[in-house]
Amino acid sequence: MGNLFKCLSNALKTILMEKNTTDEVQCITCKQFLPLSEFRSYKNQSGSIGYRRYCRECELKQGRERYHGKKRMQCNVCKQVLPLSKFRNYKNQSGSVRYRRSCRNCEAKAEYIRCQKRKSQLSQEDNFRFLDFYRKMKGV
Repeated sequence: MGNLFKCLSNALKTILMEKNTTDEVQCITCKQFLPLSEFRSYKNQSGSIGYRRYCRECELKQGRERYHGKKRMQCNVCKQVLPLSKFRNYKNQSGSVRYRRSCRNCEAKAEYIRCQKRKSQLSQEDNFRFLDFYRKMKGV
């Protein structure tokens, strides 16, 4: 009885697969109904064959957008879309190259502002130290 069930299930699978090869499937990106020959196939770990959800054309478009999209990035400070050469890069813990979120110009402006604040804070602290020293010397 068990062998008969396996044979029936295998025959049913082949019938369904034959039916699916002639059917049209809808691409989730362009929403067109296309034959399965327009979709890339893949094998999963169990060895069964499946088909991607995107048609070949949409997959190529997404790949191009992903590749060309990496050449430019938007600065979080000035909101301009600039080439990656305008951003500083660094390596994260896994060793992959990442880019900072603010462009070099905005980082330079921020560093200039930080330096000005440090100078003003140091001068105020120096003034307070001098006044304290002066008061101690005069005995006030």
